[in-house]
Amino acid sequence: MVKDKLKINCLEIEEAVARMYGFRQNIIVPNISWGANLHECDLIIINKSGFATEVEIKISKADLKKDFTKGHNHINEKIKHLYYAIPVSLVEFAETIIPVHAGIISCDKLISRPDREYEIINNEIVETLTPGSPVVFARFHRHAQAAKQYRKMTDEEINNISRLGCMRIWGLKSKLIKERNKSKLK
Repeated sequence: MVKDKLKINCLEIEEAVARMYGFRQNIIVPNISWGANLHECDLIIINKSGFATEVEIKISKADLKKDFTKGHNHINEKIKHLYYAIPVSLVEFAETIIPVHAGIISCDKLISRPDREYEIINNEIVETLTPGSPVVFARFHRHAQAAKQYRKMTDEEINNISRLGCMRIWGLKSKLIKERNKSKLK
Protein backbone atom coordinates (compact mmCIF):
# COMPACT_ATOMS: atom_id res chain seq x y z
CA MET A 1 0.00 0.00 0.00
CA VAL A 2 1.06 3.55 -0.69
CA LYS A 3 0.64 6.25 1.97
CA ASP A 4 -2.10 8.74 1.12
CA LYS A 5 -2.19 12.28 2.56
CA LEU A 6 -5.98 12.60 2.22
CA LYS A 7 -7.85 13.49 5.37
CA ILE A 8 -9.83 10.83 7.17
CA ASN A 9 -13.49 11.58 7.92
CA CYS A 10 -15.71 10.31 10.75
CA LEU A 11 -17.55 7.80 8.58
CA GLU A 12 -14.30 6.20 7.45
CA ILE A 13 -13.08 5.92 11.04
CA GLU A 14 -16.42 4.49 12.13
CA GLU A 15 -16.28 1.77 9.46
CA ALA A 16 -12.61 0.95 10.17
CA VAL A 17 -13.28 0.60 13.92
CA ALA A 18 -16.35 -1.58 13.28
CA ARG A 19 -14.25 -3.78 11.00
CA MET A 20 -11.45 -3.95 13.60
CA TYR A 21 -13.87 -5.01 16.38
CA GLY A 22 -15.69 -7.43 14.09
CA PHE A 23 -19.28 -6.50 13.29
CA ARG A 24 -20.06 -10.18 12.73
CA GLN A 25 -18.96 -11.06 16.28
CA ASN A 26 -20.21 -8.01 18.22
CA ILE A 27 -23.21 -5.72 18.24
CA ILE A 28 -21.90 -2.39 16.95
CA VAL A 29 -24.26 0.57 16.74
CA PRO A 30 -23.32 4.08 15.59
CA ASN A 31 -24.67 7.40 16.81
CA ILE A 32 -26.58 6.55 19.96
CA SER A 33 -28.11 9.81 21.16
CA TRP A 34 -31.46 8.77 22.59
CA GLY A 35 -33.44 5.71 23.57
CA ALA A 36 -30.77 3.83 25.55
CA ASN A 37 -30.40 5.86 28.76
CA LEU A 38 -26.84 6.74 27.76
CA HIS A 39 -25.07 9.96 26.88
CA GLU A 40 -24.43 10.59 23.18
CA CYS A 41 -22.04 7.91 21.88
CA ASP A 42 -20.41 7.77 18.46
CA LEU A 43 -20.14 3.96 18.60
CA ILE A 44 -21.34 1.39 21.12
CA ILE A 45 -19.86 -2.08 20.90
CA ILE A 46 -21.44 -4.89 22.92
CA ASN A 47 -19.51 -8.14 23.12
CA LYS A 48 -20.97 -11.62 23.51
CA SER A 49 -20.59 -11.39 27.30
CA GLY A 50 -22.85 -8.31 27.40
CA PHE A 51 -20.19 -5.72 28.25
CA ALA A 52 -20.14 -2.42 26.36
CA THR A 53 -17.32 -0.36 24.94
CA GLU A 54 -17.84 3.23 23.87
CA VAL A 55 -15.77 4.66 21.03
CA GLU A 56 -15.64 8.43 20.55
CA ILE A 57 -14.53 9.52 17.09
CA LYS A 58 -12.52 12.73 16.82
CA ILE A 59 -10.90 14.09 13.66
CA SER A 60 -9.27 17.33 14.83
CA LYS A 61 -7.55 18.87 17.86
CA ALA A 62 -10.49 21.24 18.34
CA ASP A 63 -12.96 18.34 18.19
CA LEU A 64 -10.91 16.43 20.76
CA LYS A 65 -10.59 19.43 23.12
CA LYS A 66 -14.33 20.12 22.90
CA ASP A 67 -15.13 16.60 24.08
CA PHE A 68 -13.72 17.39 27.53
CA THR A 69 -16.26 20.18 28.06
CA LYS A 70 -19.14 17.70 28.20
CA GLY A 71 -20.60 17.21 31.67
CA HIS A 72 -20.99 13.42 31.57
CA ASN A 73 -17.27 12.64 31.03
CA HIS A 74 -18.37 9.44 29.26
CA ILE A 75 -19.18 7.82 32.59
CA ASN A 76 -22.07 5.39 32.73
CA GLU A 77 -22.36 2.08 34.56
CA LYS A 78 -23.24 0.39 31.26
CA ILE A 79 -19.86 1.29 29.73
CA LYS A 80 -16.86 -0.88 30.66
CA HIS A 81 -14.26 0.64 28.32
CA LEU A 82 -13.87 4.04 26.65
CA TYR A 83 -11.76 4.56 23.53
CA TYR A 84 -11.01 7.55 21.34
CA ALA A 85 -10.60 6.74 17.64
CA ILE A 86 -8.49 9.38 15.92
CA PRO A 87 -6.37 9.89 12.81
CA VAL A 88 -2.80 8.74 13.35
CA SER A 89 -1.67 12.36 12.90
CA LEU A 90 -3.38 13.30 16.21
CA VAL A 91 -1.90 10.52 18.37
CA GLU A 92 0.93 12.56 19.89
CA PHE A 93 -1.44 15.40 20.85
CA ALA A 94 -4.13 12.98 22.03
CA GLU A 95 -1.74 11.30 24.47
CA THR A 96 -1.42 14.65 26.29
CA ILE A 97 -5.16 15.30 26.60
CA ILE A 98 -6.97 11.94 26.76
CA PRO A 99 -7.18 10.58 30.33
CA VAL A 100 -4.95 7.56 31.00
CA HIS A 101 -7.94 5.27 31.66
CA ALA A 102 -9.23 5.82 28.12
CA GLY A 103 -7.81 3.90 25.21
CA ILE A 104 -6.65 5.28 21.88
CA ILE A 105 -7.37 3.75 18.49
CA SER A 106 -5.26 5.21 15.69
CA CYS A 107 -6.61 5.27 12.15
CA ASP A 108 -4.65 5.63 8.95
CA LYS A 109 -5.66 5.91 5.30
CA LEU A 110 -3.72 4.07 2.64
CA ILE A 111 -4.19 3.54 -1.06
CA SER A 112 -4.56 -0.14 -1.90
CA ARG A 113 -2.43 -1.71 -4.56
CA PRO A 114 -3.88 -1.16 -8.02
CA ASP A 115 -3.53 -4.84 -8.91
CA ARG A 116 -5.49 -6.24 -5.91
CA GLU A 117 -9.07 -6.18 -4.72
CA TYR A 118 -8.00 -6.63 -1.12
CA GLU A 119 -5.20 -5.95 1.32
CA ILE A 120 -4.14 -7.77 4.46
CA ILE A 121 -3.88 -5.37 7.40
CA ASN A 122 -3.30 -6.54 10.97
CA ASN A 123 -3.89 -10.14 9.81
CA GLU A 124 -7.30 -9.08 8.46
CA ILE A 125 -8.42 -9.18 4.84
CA VAL A 126 -9.75 -5.75 3.91
CA GLU A 127 -11.68 -5.56 0.67
CA THR A 128 -11.51 -2.33 -1.29
CA LEU A 129 -14.28 -1.09 -3.55
CA THR A 130 -11.89 -0.68 -6.45
CA PRO A 131 -8.29 -1.76 -6.75
CA GLY A 132 -6.17 1.33 -6.06
CA SER A 133 -8.85 2.97 -3.91
CA PRO A 134 -8.27 4.40 -0.42
CA VAL A 135 -8.87 2.19 2.60
CA VAL A 136 -8.80 3.23 6.26
CA PHE A 137 -7.67 0.83 8.93
CA ALA A 138 -7.74 1.07 12.72
CA ARG A 139 -5.48 -0.40 15.38
CA PHE A 140 -5.12 -0.13 19.13
CA HIS A 141 -2.51 2.42 20.12
CA ARG A 142 -3.29 2.28 23.84
CA HIS A 143 -5.69 -0.12 25.54
CA ALA A 144 -8.39 1.24 27.85
CA GLN A 145 -8.63 0.41 31.52
CA ALA A 146 -11.97 -0.92 32.77
CA ALA A 147 -14.19 1.71 34.37
CA LYS A 148 -14.27 1.82 38.15
CA GLN A 149 -17.93 0.85 38.16
CA TYR A 150 -19.49 -1.02 35.29
CA ARG A 151 -21.98 -3.80 34.77
CA LYS A 152 -23.09 -6.22 32.16
CA MET A 153 -26.00 -4.99 30.07
CA THR A 154 -29.30 -6.76 30.55
CA ASP A 155 -30.87 -8.70 27.68
CA GLU A 156 -33.52 -5.97 27.46
CA GLU A 157 -30.87 -3.23 27.14
CA ILE A 158 -28.97 -5.21 24.49
CA ASN A 159 -32.17 -5.81 22.53
CA ASN A 160 -32.99 -2.11 22.72
CA ILE A 161 -29.58 -1.05 21.41
CA SER A 162 -29.88 -3.67 18.65
CA ARG A 163 -33.28 -2.19 17.77
CA LEU A 164 -31.76 1.30 17.58
CA GLY A 165 -29.08 -0.08 15.26
CA CYS A 166 -31.69 -1.66 13.00
CA MET A 167 -33.51 1.67 12.80
CA ARG A 168 -30.34 3.22 11.32
CA ILE A 169 -30.46 0.79 8.37
CA TRP A 170 -33.70 2.22 7.02
CA GLY A 171 -32.48 5.81 7.21
CA LEU A 172 -29.34 4.82 5.34
CA LYS A 173 -31.30 2.90 2.69
CA SER A 174 -33.55 5.91 2.19
CA LYS A 175 -30.50 8.15 1.79
CA LEU A 176 -28.98 5.74 -0.76
CA ILE A 177 -32.19 5.72 -2.78
CA LYS A 178 -32.25 9.54 -2.83
CA GLU A 179 -28.59 9.67 -3.93
CA ARG A 180 -29.19 7.12 -6.70
CA ASN A 181 -32.24 9.02 -7.92
CA LYS A 182 -30.22 12.28 -7.97
CA SER A 183 -27.46 10.69 -10.03
CA LYS A 184 -30.00 9.26 -12.52
CA LEU A 185 -31.40 12.76 -13.11
CA LYS A 186 -27.98 14.15 -14.09
